[in-house]
Amino acid sequence: MRVGNWNDVVFYLRLQEDFVNIELDSQRNQLIKLELVLTTATLFMTMYGVVASVFGMNVRNGVEDSKGTFVTINVVCSIMTVVAFVLAVMFIRYKRIM
Repeated sequence: MRVGNWNDVVFYLRLQEDFVNIELDSQRNQLIKLELVLTTATLFMTMYGVVASVFGMNVRNGVEDSKGTFVTINVVCSIMTVVAFVLAVMFIRYKRIM
């Protein structure tokens, strides 16, 4: 083979390596964004779990005899968790992190 052909092959291989690295970087960035969303969701689900555990303990707080208090607290906490998560994702997108 001629030297020119070897140079072309080396150039082609380097070009392919660059394309592969760009694709891997893109996939890595997508995984980082997914991890950010999952971590944010975990944070707000943990906050919901803390509120539910406080009201689930055997602590006398005066509302344990009410029938609708359990449902009311869970519905309010669920709505607040979803709203907080949506606001956090909107803030992340506003700051162009995601």
